[in-house]
Amino acid sequence: MANLTIVARRGHPDLNKILQDKLSLYISITQESQGEWQLLKVTQNDKDLTDSQELTLRVLLMEILENYILTEMKGPLIQEMIRRHYYYFSRQERDKVLYYSSLRDSAASKKVRQQVREKLRGYLVTCRHLNIQGLVRFRLQGYLAELRKTVEGAVDDFLIEKEYQEFIKLLKYFVEIQEPKVREAHVFLDKSGCFQIRDSKQQLVEQDLEEINAAYLKDSVDSEDMLVSALVTAAPGKVVLHRQVDAQHPKLSATLEKIFGTRMSLCKSCPQCSSLAKVNCHRDP
Repeated sequence: MANLTIVARRGHPDLNKILQDKLSLYISITQESQGEWQLLKVTQNDKDLTDSQELTLRVLLMEILENYILTEMKGPLIQEMIRRHYYYFSRQERDKVLYYSSLRDSAASKKVRQQVREKLRGYLVTCRHLNIQGLVRFRLQGYLAELRKTVEGAVDDFLIEKEYQEFIKLLKYFVEIQEPKVREAHVFLDKSGCFQIRDSKQQLVEQDLEEINAAYLKDSVDSEDMLVSALVTAAPGKVVLHRQVDAQHPKLSATLEKIFGTRMSLCKSCPQCSSLAKVNCHRDP
């Protein structure tokens, strides 16, 4: 490995600094810039290394470059994919996709890591010139496929969230233009986890209650959606979410706050929160 030229794109994480930090005792680096490219000319400090020592140095360099490709370059590569394939998104939308990509971020698969290691080993043994971007683009298709999968999943997450926010705005508008059908709506849970909606006199509001609780037995998410629908239809002047509901359905609390705004409040503690735990979900005690 007496002499090696490594080409990396400027603007990506500084490979020169990484190599200097890790291998300054063993190599010297001369850096040149050519347009958007950074040329690193790597030279061994000791010309008389044994075969075993040179192999050790090559392995260390390979591990550093492997980590650089799989870790340091991941963010810039994902950004480039988003910019190239989703150019019709606004800058803010692309930033959100990048954020969702970071939430989906995971270590490269064992198969991809092995592929990167094998390609690097071949280059470091036979070549004196290594273009990092060229290696990734033309020799590491498995790695790029994993990154594309991450980006596509992030786009799906972003579009789902966008649709959700638009739906919430529609529900909020619907609530605002309606006349309240009840002055207050208090939401409780009984001992079975079923929702209860009560008015300001603590009387059960029977509308849609059986459907909501039937949905709970099937899927708690469906029951939350049906509860929201029932509350929006009733358009109460005030919504009070009681302690058990807030504790067991934290996302529901956030959703109702977005829809009802200042009309929605949380009950930290009240006599009903304790006494109504024994109430049957289909009839008043």
